[in-house]
Amino acid sequence: MTTTRDADSISSSLLVRVRDSDAGAWRRLVDLFSPLIYHWARRDGLGEADAADVVREVFVAVHERVADFDRDREGGTARGWLRAITRYKVSDHLHKSQRHPEAEGGDGRLRPVEPRGGPGGGRRRRGGMAEVEELVSATRL
Repeated sequence: MTTTRDADSISSSLLVRVRDSDAGAWRRLVDLFSPLIYHWARRDGLGEADAADVVREVFVAVHERVADFDRDREGGTARGWLRAITRYKVSDHLHKSQRHPEAEGGDGRLRPVEPRGGPGGGRRRRGGMAEVEELVSATRL
């Protein structure tokens, strides 16, 4: 029987493998956590489309920040780290929707275009980004 501690250890090990650019670990991470991240985003108040966007944004953030994950830190579980990233991304979506309400009809056409490279101004690591985005986009939610 797998305990929560065992699951956290497996997930943390998976993030270490992702940090080491293991493509199989990326696929496994996306498969395991996409539904959970989507659930968290929906539970936190996002609609289906925004929740799907958050899933992609979380994995982009993981790609950019996986070197910062420290499983030896107290409470340093993969699930906890992913939950914290998800909370931040959900909060960002909620704040954006308050600043830029959707156009009548709900198509969102009045939202401003993000600067090239996203909100961070191009801090994004280029390495395997195309693969990460492809994996996340291919994941059914």
